[in-house]
Parts: sequence; structure tokens; C-alpha cells
Amino acid sequence: MIKKRVAEIVRVLALLSIFLIVFIEITTSKSKIEIEKENTECYNNCNLNYKNLINITLNNINIYEQKNFEKFLVGAKEAKLKKELEAQEKIEIETKKVAVEETVEETIEDSIEKTESSIYEATFYTAKCNGCTGVTSSGYNVTKTIFYKGLRVVAAPSHINLYTKLKITLNDGTVIDAIVLDRGGNIKKNRLDILVGSKKEAYNLGRQKVKVEVIK
Repeated sequence: MIKKRVAEIVRVLALLSIFLIVFIEITTSKSKIEIEKENTECYNNCNLNYKNLINITLNNINIYEQKNFEKFLVGAKEAKLKKELEAQEKIEIETKKVAVEETVEETIEDSIEKTESSIYEATFYTAKCNGCTGVTSSGYNVTKTIFYKGLRVVAAPSHINLYTKLKITLNDGTVIDAIVLDRGGNIKKNRLDILVGSKKEAYNLGRQKVKVEVIK
């Protein structure tokens, strides 16, 4: 009886052992499959993250290069614009310089022309004419002289200032160093009236074209 029970117990234990072994195998196999699955997912994720990292790095490099290239373009445009502005300023300066030089040359030529070839119509007068006071418009008394500091007294138009020194060349080549101290009612534009010592001399000299040079 006892032997029979012991045999049954051994049989049950054996069955339990077999069941336990099968259960462990199934459990272990499942764990390996899950581990392999997890490893595969991890590999895929890691691989994806690696690719993303590479793409992000390449994008950053492209953005950096693009920004540098844009800076290069901006710098090149600014340098080109600066050179163009400098060239334009140089041209304007040269143009103004030429214009000034031409103006100066024209002014000098005009002055020379006026100095060398200004032709006036000259008449002659005395301080002893009817109605004459013997005092010039400048206040200088010429009743006893026709000179002022060694220069012949003349009446000139208002565009020639008083006390202006003149060099007058008569028709016969006589040169008179004169000074403007007087005016006259008929002395306008290119007219001069030269003071002489007598009416006879005034009549003899008459009316003539003279060349006038402004000295001062």
C-alpha cells in the first residue's frame, strides 16, 4: 500500500518536473524573441537617429556655407559700389578742375583782351572852360595843374573807379600815364576826357580813338 502511494507521488513529481521544464523553455524562448525584437528596434532607431544626425549636420554645413557665400556676395557688391563711387567722384573732381581751369583761362584772356585792346573815344578838356569850377569829381583842384602825383588827370565813365591808373596810347603813338579823378555828363561807356593845359591844345588834339590799359 505504502509502495503504491510512493509510486504515485513519484509519478506526479515527474509530471510536474516535465511541466516545469516545458514552461521554463517556453518562457525562455519568448524572452529571447522579445530581446531580439527589442534589439532590432533599438538598431533601427539608432540607425535612424544616426542618419538624422548626419542630415542635420549636413544641413548646418550648407546653411553656414550659404551664409558665408551671401556675405561674400554682399561684400563684393559693396566693394564694387565703393569703387564705382570713387571713380565717379574722381571724374567729378577732374571735371570741376577742368571747368575751373577753363574759367580762369577765359578770365585771364578776357582781362588781357580788355587790357591790351580796349579802345576808347577820347576828347580833351581844360579846367578853364565856361562853367567849370576847376575841381574834379574826386575833389582835386586842377586850376593850376593837369597832373596828380605825376599822372595826367582824366575823366572816365562810372564803370572805371576813381583813382584807377590808366595807360593811354594816342593815335600818334604818344603814351600818357593817367589817373581817373573826374567824371562828365557825356563821359559814358567807352568815352574818355583827357585834361590838357590849354584850349588850343584841346582843339589840336580833337577827338580820336585811343587804346586804354588799366594799370590799377
